[in-house]
Amino acid sequence: MTSLSVLARQDAARDQQVGTGFWLEPEYERSVRDRYLGQIQQMSKKNVQSDDFTVRGMMVANTQRDFYYSRFSRESLIEASQLIVGAPVMYGHDYGTQPVGRIFSAKVSRVENPDLPARDQHWLEALYYVPRDEAGEAHVRRVDLGIFREVSFGWRCMGQDCSVCGESIYRCPHIPGEIYAERGFCEYEFSGITAALEVSHVFRGAQKDTSTFAPEDAGRVASSAPDLSALAMRSFVPGTRDIDPAALMIAKRHNGGILQRHLGDSQTLEHWLRTEEGERAVGMGALFFGVQGERANTQAITVRSDRFSSRYAAAKWVREHDFRADRMKEANGLLTFEQVPDKQFESKGWRSIQLDTGIEARVGKPTKGQESDNRTITEGFDPFASWLSAGSRTTNESAHGGRD
Repeated sequence: MTSLSVLARQDAARDQQVGTGFWLEPEYERSVRDRYLGQIQQMSKKNVQSDDFTVRGMMVANTQRDFYYSRFSRESLIEASQLIVGAPVMYGHDYGTQPVGRIFSAKVSRVENPDLPARDQHWLEALYYVPRDEAGEAHVRRVDLGIFREVSFGWRCMGQDCSVCGESIYRCPHIPGEIYAERGFCEYEFSGITAALEVSHVFRGAQKDTSTFAPEDAGRVASSAPDLSALAMRSFVPGTRDIDPAALMIAKRHNGGILQRHLGDSQTLEHWLRTEEGERAVGMGALFFGVQGERANTQAITVRSDRFSSRYAAAKWVREHDFRADRMKEANGLLTFEQVPDKQFESKGWRSIQLDTGIEARVGKPTKGQESDNRTITEGFDPFASWLSAGSRTTNESAHGGRD
C-alpha cells in the first residue's frame, strides 16, 4: 500500500477536476490537535483531551470585489478577525439549527495571486474545531474530500459606502454593479464591523474563492481555487432587518426605473432623494432607488493582454462581473470581449470607462430600436401611492447585515 505524505493536495490542474481533496496521516492529525488543545480548552465547559476534537480551517472572506459588487477593506477584515473568535460554524446560514463547530482562532493574511491587484490579496482565515463523534467525523470527511468546500460569512456593520459618491449605498442613487462614467463600476465597501455572527458551509457564496483547508496549508487553497462564476440568490435573514445584497441591487434598479417614470421630467431621482418625500422613503428601510448607468450601453469589455496570466483568468474576471465572455478577439495587445455587435450602436460618440487596472468598458449610444427597454411587470401601477398616503413616519437607518 502506498503511504500518503503528511499533507497531500492535488495539483492546481487536477484540483479543478476533483475538488480540494486532502488526506492527513494519523500522526500529523494528532499533532495538530495537541497544538491547539489549550485554545480549545478555553472554549469548552469541561476538561478536553486531544482525542475529543478535530481541527480544520476556512478562508472566510477577502478584499476582492464580490459577486454583489461589495467588498471588505483590509481594516474591516482585521475588525472581523477580532470578533469572529468564538463564533459558530453552521450549514447554509440556517439559524434554526445548532452549530456544527466553533471558531477558536482567526487572523488576516496576504495570499499572493498574479491575477489580482495587491488591494485584493488580503484574506480572513479562521480555524475551527468539531467533536470527534459520528457527525463530526462525517463533517471532516466531507471537508477533506472537497465536498464541503465553500464558506460564507455572516456579519453586521454600520458602514457601506458607495464608491461613486461616498454616501451610504442605501441612501444614494447608484446601483451596485452599474457602470458610471465618473468612476466605472459602482461598488460599496463595508466598515465599522459590529458583529461576526457565524460562518457557514454553503454550496456557493458571494465572496470569491472561499475554501477550506487543513492547518499548516492556509492560503494555498485560495490561490489555486477554480472559477466561481455562479451568483447565489438568497432571501432576507429570517427574523431580522438585515438586507440581502442581491435584493438591494434588484430593488434599486427596479424601483429607480418606476420612480423616474413617476417623476417624469419634473425632477431627477437624485433631487427627489433629497426631498422630504425621498427621505421618508429611504428612512422606511425598505425602499431603494437607483439611476441607470452605462452597463446597458456597453458594447465590449477590453482587457490588456498582460493583465492576467491567461485568457482563462481574463474570461473569469469578465464572467464574474456579469458580462459574457464567449465572443473574444485578441489584437493590438488587447483582449476584446464583445457584448453587443457594434453595428447596433451609432458610429460616433464612443467612450472608454475604466473598470479596473488594465480593464475598460467600451460604451456607445445604441441606435434607435436597440435601446434597452426598462419597463417592468409593474408598468402602469404606481407602487408609491399607498405608501405616500400612509404618512411620513421615519425610522433610523438599520445596520447592514450580510451573508457573503
